[in-house]
Amino acid sequence: FEIKNSFFENCFSDCLDVDFGKGIIESSSFTNCSNDCVDISGANVSLSKIEVIGAGDKGISLGEKGYILGEDIRVDQAYIGIASKDLSMAEINGANISNCKYGLAIYQKKSEFGSAGIRAFETNFYSNKNDYFVEKKSDLLLNEKIIIGNEEKVYTKLYPL
Repeated sequence: FEIKNSFFENCFSDCLDVDFGKGIIESSSFTNCSNDCVDISGANVSLSKIEVIGAGDKGISLGEKGYILGEDIRVDQAYIGIASKDLSMAEINGANISNCKYGLAIYQKKSEFGSAGIRAFETNFYSNKNDYFVEKKSDLLLNEKIIIGNEEKVYTKLYPL
């Protein structure tokens, strides 16, 4: 699939859900979503020139062995800016993440999967409560620096009952 020059606004749930697909999302904006703005599961997606403003949960959510290759991404005002979970990998070149409770979150949510990772270059954080939250066995390479995860049960800390 290809989604280009699109605008998603005031979505009740996830704005865009991609399950087990392959495609490109470029030059698109996502504004005021009640849940996730871009939710990718088990898919291989290229993201370019993406703007997310106001996500009730995650700006960009990646799970279930998904893969993202992203560049020029802006996330503002989300609970989590970009999340990678459950054997997923996000490779990001050029991101600005601001006004989020967690800029990046890397963890295992489902027991049948495993740890996850993010490789982020030229990534900037502004006014986040926490720039990143990394679970043990998951990994983060952030602007040429390796961040070792030392947290356990991150999902239950992010979403307590």
